[in-house]
Amino acid sequence: MLTPSSKINVSSDSRPETRTHQKVQKRLHTPLPKDDQNMPPKFLKRGFKITTQISKRVTERFDSTTVLCQIHSYKYTYRLCLVKQDIESLRPECWLNDQIVNFLIADVTNAYVEALLGQKDDLFVIPSTSYHGYVQNTDRLSLPIPTFSRNLFTYDFIAIPVNVNDNHWILAIICYVPDLNPDVDAAIRSSIIILDSLGGKHPGVVKRLKNLLVNHLPLAANYIWQPPQSLVAAMPTYYPSVPQQPNYFDCGLYPPHLLGVFMNDPHQYFRHCAGLESIDEDPIIVWGGCDGKAMRAEARQRVKLHVNCYRLVRRRKQAGLDI
Repeated sequence: MLTPSSKINVSSDSRPETRTHQKVQKRLHTPLPKDDQNMPPKFLKRGFKITTQISKRVTERFDSTTVLCQIHSYKYTYRLCLVKQDIESLRPECWLNDQIVNFLIADVTNAYVEALLGQKDDLFVIPSTSYHGYVQNTDRLSLPIPTFSRNLFTYDFIAIPVNVNDNHWILAIICYVPDLNPDVDAAIRSSIIILDSLGGKHPGVVKRLKNLLVNHLPLAANYIWQPPQSLVAAMPTYYPSVPQQPNYFDCGLYPPHLLGVFMNDPHQYFRHCAGLESIDEDPIIVWGGCDGKAMRAEARQRVKLHVNCYRLVRRRKQAGLDI
């Protein structure tokens, strides 16, 4: 009969299941390796129990950096990519960020270019991030300030979504830039249109846009002439009436919508904005219904379509299929 002192002393370190348990406990109390932080939970090494906190950290890190869809705009010099955080800004009562606004603008301008059917392409779009990169010498998304390979001064209209003071979205359109050519003897129609869903004037934005024309765009664009500063300074600014937003968070939905309406007939809409020819006195009839919920739902549907197409392309590429 074995006495207590003569019982076999099996240390916890000698039992395989205990050693495994100790390794798991040690794993749970140490930070995740850098490689594991960049991987989704299903790719983590098997055999370790993942706590809720660690799983949340890994999931958030993975979702925030995974490209869900991308769009190559005819107007931009680089592809726009959306991640989960960008798409979540389309939730109700959320403020749209730079990426999602530029993405929607790109989607609208792509539809405009594809519908031209051989007609002259008279629109160029400068993303909001590039605009801020020019006027502030820094880019909020750490993207290089782009150099445009096209001559921007051949386009009748240059559209720029502007994030004013990081708290309000407006759409600025520089009209008839070729009229600023000093070698062309023609009536100067060059002007700036500000479309604001809160009816603001934004003189600071107008000043920066004129500085953009004189000092920045000639250095970035493939140009053969430079707008004279005197002509740019004399450019008038128009503030046409547009439907007003009923809240503080839907402003980012208006620039894509207003640009799409404007480009249906840009020359007629210019005459309307300049007060030369009225389309109608009611802004809702002129610019279409701007219901925030409807515009947000439409934007979600357009982004969802791009996400599904991007997934399909990725799957085909991974399967080695020709697209």
